[in-house]
Amino acid sequence: MQPVRRNTVDPHAEQFIKSLSQYISRGLTGELGMYGGEGGEGEKGEAEANMWQMMNSGNMRWTDFILRMPYDDVKKFYSVSATKIGSGRYGVIRTCLSRKTRTVLACKTIRKDQVKCMEDAEDVRTEVIILGMLRNHPCIISLHDAFEDGKYVHLIMEMCRGGDLFDRVKERGQFKETDAAIVCRSLVEALLHCHSNGVIHRDVKPENILMCDKDVDTKIKLIDFGVATFYKRGVPRTDRAGTVEYTAPEVLDKSYGPECDIWSAGVVLYILLCGFPPFWAATNAELEQIIRAAAVDFRHPRWVAVSDGAKDLVQRMLTKDVRRRISALEIFGHPWIRAAEIKKLSENKQQAPGGTPPA
Repeated sequence: MQPVRRNTVDPHAEQFIKSLSQYISRGLTGELGMYGGEGGEGEKGEAEANMWQMMNSGNMRWTDFILRMPYDDVKKFYSVSATKIGSGRYGVIRTCLSRKTRTVLACKTIRKDQVKCMEDAEDVRTEVIILGMLRNHPCIISLHDAFEDGKYVHLIMEMCRGGDLFDRVKERGQFKETDAAIVCRSLVEALLHCHSNGVIHRDVKPENILMCDKDVDTKIKLIDFGVATFYKRGVPRTDRAGTVEYTAPEVLDKSYGPECDIWSAGVVLYILLCGFPPFWAATNAELEQIIRAAAVDFRHPRWVAVSDGAKDLVQRMLTKDVRRRISALEIFGHPWIRAAEIKKLSENKQQAPGGTPPA
């Protein structure tokens, strides 16, 4: 008897990723649809033909065809739970089950009535494009599929079961230095991948870092590219975005580049090591003044037991002068990060079957 081959790929997901890759390779202009467009290869389906007819009619609203792809029903391919597991800028996140592969995934549902202007619609489309560009990186959430209908946009992404880093810090209070260093390295690895592809995340914070596992403090995924943007080397961005507690001084001054993400990662590292943020105030105006001063304080009793190496890296990530701020590659080579990697590797060997027990 011949073995039965199980379906391991959703046909809709396969077509979506293929079309998204072609869209990205055409130059990210936003003028052509993710599913071809005038002059595209192959026969258009009826749904796609209707989409292009409507787009060319001049009667389109900014919420029509946000993803530039034909409308389709997510429920044909995925069983979406009614239970909410998270929320975002425009909607909610629920678990879903692939009808084809029986894989448990996460469905981010964006309500179109929350997309208030053309710029918001562009943000949604940009998030999908960026997730498509960055997919398959071990420290960045993976986009599997996407759908759009008259009321919603649905993004199907991999499932992480460990909650977010914010809740983990509330649970733990402080991370062990080794675990904090490994999380920091993984986060910076994700950011380097973003920056290498011309992307600034702009909202790095514990709430946007998922834990892959409930019992492991070091495996993470960077999520929520809703305010991420493209940049050109040497051309500063001038628009503000992100969460003020994690915002770099140069973003407040509206002239910045990818280095702002390293600052935000430095704020995250500070929180991991002591359990509270480096900059806080009663009002945003006061907070912005404190951030611009960039005075990092290690005088709290929780910092007494933290090593000088950890403090040095935090200080270098939270350096106001962008030219002097430590880079992603320099973080990988920092002695505190390297020592943590060696220690973690040794611990993993000891815990492996047949490993040498600790003394």
